[in-house]
Formats: sequence, structure tokens, C-alpha cells
Amino acid sequence: MEEAVARAFRGMKGGGVRRMGGPQEPASGIAGDVGSITCPRCGYVSPATADYCTNCGTPLVPTAPPPLAEAEQRTGQSRTRTGFLLLFIAFILLALPLVSIVGTILAIVAVILIYMGAEAYGARHKRNVLAAILLWIAVFIGIVVALVALLAPVILAILQGDSLAPFENVILTLAIVTAVGGALFGVPYLLVGHRLLEGDRSLGWVVLAIHVANAAGQGLYEGFILESSLEAVASGDVPFLGLGLDPFGFLFSLVNLLWALLYFRISQRVGPSLSLGTSAA
Repeated sequence: MEEAVARAFRGMKGGGVRRMGGPQEPASGIAGDVGSITCPRCGYVSPATADYCTNCGTPLVPTAPPPLAEAEQRTGQSRTRTGFLLLFIAFILLALPLVSIVGTILAIVAVILIYMGAEAYGARHKRNVLAAILLWIAVFIGIVVALVALLAPVILAILQGDSLAPFENVILTLAIVTAVGGALFGVPYLLVGHRLLEGDRSLGWVVLAIHVANAAGQGLYEGFILESSLEAVASGDVPFLGLGLDPFGFLFSLVNLLWALLYFRISQRVGPSLSLGTSAA
């Protein structure tokens, strides 16, 4: 008895009337009356302001997924900004041969921070950062494997005093691998911040083009130097000192400075005013 009274009271409170053993109707007798909403599950009519059915508790208004919490958003933005500032410093150090290893370590830390904060700028940006990391690792491993596979027999021939004539094509292949690998490194450099350069992406493409041109020239030139040095070693004329003495070293430093400036520009753009969301652009 008490339960029946409670249900009847809920029906009156919700603006609807419950018929014993029958479907629910609004108090005015018109389902969907202005100022009311009908439950899709039990047919009970509740006030239009109700979020849940007064009778069965079914949600009446579809709830959107909650947005990223404001504190989490700010944390992501802070990590992203810090990451790109660290990349700025890292690429300045990479332009200086004596401290380039420090720049490499700093760049790794920076990219980790950028990935940790990528959610603040949408899923597309986060995927780009992850793709940049995986591509960089793949290119690095590919170059190392290729260098070992190509240079190991050449070095073995030098140690054994054998002729280097059979390795002429190997030197050319080595030069091409170095040039292509160096050029490919520019792709993750751009990809890690490409989404955050919205409205200014042409600048990133220009830096990438300069990087590719310099890497290709440096790789081919070092291949030429390596070939000349190996011939000198084979003839016993001069010690093996040719590798690395190329005019592209200075240009390589300039390219790293360009990347540093690009990352500094990105670090100044990120923040509450730059919110890309999850849209694809």
C-alpha cells in the first residue's frame, strides 16, 4: 500500500499520471506536450527539465562525453610548451659539435614531454607526435643497420690488406643511404609540431626543404670523401682522416638553428588561445 502511494506521488510530482496496468500518459492527456518529455523506455511523462525519467530512471537527454578537465588541459598545454622550449635549446646544442650529444638527450626528453601533453591539442596532434617518434626510431635503426652491413666488409678488407676495388659500388650505396637517411630525419622533425603551426605551416615546409637539400648534399659528399680516404689507405699514402671534413658541416649547423627557431615559434603559439580540439585539419 505504501509503495503504491509513493508511486502515485512520484507520478504527480513528475507532471504525469500513471494508469494502473496501462501505458503512461501526460496529465493533459497529450504525449509530448510542451513542457514535458516522454520516457523512451516506459512511456512515463516527466517535466521537460528532467534529466532522468521520474518513474524508471532512464536518461532522457543524451549526455555528451565530458570535456577534458580544465586542470588536465592546462597541464597538457604546459608540457607541450616546455617540450618545444627544450627542443629549441636541444637543436641549438645540436648545431655545436662538441655538445651535440647533450642536445640529443635533451631532444628525447622534450619529445616525451610533448607526447605527454599532446592530448590537450586533440587526437590528431597526438597521433602526429607518436608517428614522428616511431618514424625517427625506424630511420635511425635503418641507417645503423645499413652502415654496419655496408662498412663491415670494407673495414675487414682494409685490415686484411685486400683490394678495395670490389667495394666501389658499396661506397656509392653508402653515400645514397646516408643522404636519404639524413633527409628522412627531417620528416619527424616537422611532424612533431606540424598541427601546431596552423596558419603558418609553409614556414615548416621551407625548413624541411632546406634540411632535405643539405642532408642529401652532405651524404653524397661524405661518400666521396670516404671513397678517397679508403683509396689513400689502400695505397698507404696518408692515414684515414678524410671522413667528416666537409663544407656541409657548417650548413648542417645552420639547418639545426632553423629547426630551433621553428620550435621556439611553436612554443610561443601553444597555450589556452590555441585549442585545436579533435578536428582534422
